[in-house]
Amino acid sequence: MIEVRKDGERIKISFPYNPDYITKIKILKGYRWHPEKKYWSIPSSELEILISVFKNNLKKCRICGFQEKWKRYKWNKMCK
Repeated sequence: MIEVRKDGERIKISFPYNPDYITKIKILKGYRWHPEKKYWSIPSSELEILISVFKNNLKKCRICGFQEKWKRYKWNKMCK
């Protein structure tokens, strides 16, 4: 499961180790790896590109904090 969570001006992305997902994250501008808590982050402005990059994995995503703006996408699970 990929979890995408709004975190202020950034988006936190976490998932079990997957080299393909890591390659996709590194396409995005301003990505950062946070080794202490084991998650990636990107600027909030990159959300649409994140969706585009992970379009084949949307059903494996859990998105948090973007419900109203992004409900047109078929997320597997949404959270508050």
